[in-house]
Amino acid sequence: MAGVKQDKDTRVDIWLRWLKNNPITSVVIVAAISIGAAGSFYKNLPDEWKCVKCLIWPSPQYAGLPNNGWVYVGYLQKDDVKHWAQPSKVDIVTMSDAPDRSYPIRAGDIVRPKMPLPQVIIGFADTKEANVLRSPPELVGVIDPKKDYTGRMLDTKTSYLVNDVSVAAFPDHDAVVWLRLTPWAAN
Repeated sequence: MAGVKQDKDTRVDIWLRWLKNNPITSVVIVAAISIGAAGSFYKNLPDEWKCVKCLIWPSPQYAGLPNNGWVYVGYLQKDDVKHWAQPSKVDIVTMSDAPDRSYPIRAGDIVRPKMPLPQVIIGFADTKEANVLRSPPELVGVIDPKKDYTGRMLDTKTSYLVNDVSVAAFPDHDAVVWLRLTPWAAN
């Protein structure tokens, strides 16, 4: 028996024994599992619930930009302004209870953009919110993105309240529709 080698612990065995008995390692493993579980739970939350973090930690992306502004949403048929000439850029989430409806969309409706839409206030670069209550077709014929875009994009996960509807109709052309929107608080 003198010629038989005895098994010695390998370096891996020593390392595993050290890790198993180390309290710091235990804390790191428990923390990693907890963070992974929390991340998985958050990912499965509905989008409306995820927005709560936006209320607690507001995004610096739009800090200082107005919540109120105009967006272009599409064209109405020139012969029948109660119908869209092409699909609009917003979906109506909730229709207002008002009985009269001259256009397919009206003030008081709650809408959600189908795609990110740029917010427009004419002359925003120079006068900030001075023209927020006046629709773009009322003030200019052509929008200049450098002067008139506020920098805010209305996202597809947020609902917006329609404050005003502006329809600019030109002879023999489809009527253009602009909406003045603010974020809907009941998201």
